[in-house]
Amino acid sequence: MVPVVVAGVLGGLVGGMVMAACCMVMLYATGEGLWAPLNYIAHTFWRQAPLDGTWNSTAAVIGIAMHLLMSLLLGVLFALLAARVRPAPRRLSSWALAGMLYGLTLWVINHYLLWPMVDRAAAQAFTPWVFAVGHLIYGLALGWMVAMISRYSVRTQRGPSR
Repeated sequence: MVPVVVAGVLGGLVGGMVMAACCMVMLYATGEGLWAPLNYIAHTFWRQAPLDGTWNSTAAVIGIAMHLLMSLLLGVLFALLAARVRPAPRRLSSWALAGMLYGLTLWVINHYLLWPMVDRAAAQAFTPWVFAVGHLIYGLALGWMVAMISRYSVRTQRGPSR
């Protein structure tokens, strides 16, 4: 169980960081601003956060902390679900595809159900296609990391190969 949780934590953190970086760059390229994703996340927990791409140190800290926390928790959930699949996918591409489907599912649930109930303004401010691509990237990185860590964990449990 511990290797599965570790895989989920590390996969979730890596996926969350890659997703955040990609969303920040995409929203900067569209003119919304580099800091917009962090501000949108922060606004959900602190209504004084700006709903644009301007820099706000408090919003940045809240946005980073909440995004990484959610990425980590959802990464553990993915790893636990993946560990229950018998037989587990053997190919990295299968894990990556499973992660991308998971990410897309998270996007639909978050963008259309949960976030609008909690903070409609922030949910509407986040460009949907950027949010969707970000979740696909999160899932891809998450699936790949969980697969790699799981493979490494299985190899080290078996002992050195001859």
